[in-house]
Amino acid sequence: MSNNRPLVTRIINRSSRVLFRPARRVTASLRCLPDFLIVGSQRAGTTSLHHWLSRHRGLFCASPKEVHFFDGGPTGRPCSYARGLAWYRAHFPLRSVVGSESLAFEASPRYLFHPSVPERVARDLPGVRIVALLRDPTERAISHYFHSRSKGREPLPIKQALAAESQRLAPAWNSADYKERSFHYHSYKARGEYAGQIERWLRFFPRSQFLFIKSEALFASPRAQVGRVLDFLGVDPGSDGLDYSARNIGESREPVESALRQSLDRHFAEHNAQLVDLLGPEFDWP
Repeated sequence: MSNNRPLVTRIINRSSRVLFRPARRVTASLRCLPDFLIVGSQRAGTTSLHHWLSRHRGLFCASPKEVHFFDGGPTGRPCSYARGLAWYRAHFPLRSVVGSESLAFEASPRYLFHPSVPERVARDLPGVRIVALLRDPTERAISHYFHSRSKGREPLPIKQALAAESQRLAPAWNSADYKERSFHYHSYKARGEYAGQIERWLRFFPRSQFLFIKSEALFASPRAQVGRVLDFLGVDPGSDGLDYSARNIGESREPVESALRQSLDRHFAEHNAQLVDLLGPEFDWP
């Protein structure tokens, strides 16, 4: 891997992101669509993986990192998917810049969880490759809670927030309104029920188009796991001069009592067993 992408190319990309954003819509037909997606899960290392991959000279990322096209976008805003592929293309580099030997990508962690996304992606990007990071769901839920808390999105203590989750998410599930606020911010346990989410994706894509990585492996040996991604994509790793420091680390966590962790472990036990049946023993968290 190398961070020696030609200086002119890097200047063009940075300028197009910051200075010429309005012009992107005009040039949408000249822009590429992604060759691969990082689809999640949230709080599982997607920011770090995105950062490391974006430093590879053969990979070009969307601007911003999380386009949120297929999941409809943030709560309270118009549905981004309804804006169409031209809007989506406007977030990617020009095909002339990417060239025929390089790949484009984006990373929107909500894609794994959102029920409508797999069918939408299959319709618009049938050949896309998909990378998913899966973190111990108990640790993921706790990290998600403190992330929401730090952003001012969660007024409840953790025990009460976890207990209230089903009631909070019921309106979104019942109405299929996946832009509902709690669906985005308070889905602590639901997002860690991976097996059902992956089965939904596998209805639309063959297993060969997926790479699943355990977040703990990414945290422990980032160079090796980034190498796995590049091999999956068929990209030459090149020379590696990267700083593999993690990004977007939660820093506002408080101690969590063991009884609460055990309760979460029990909640996820059946879901984890289903995941092992689906992906293999590598994804059996202790």
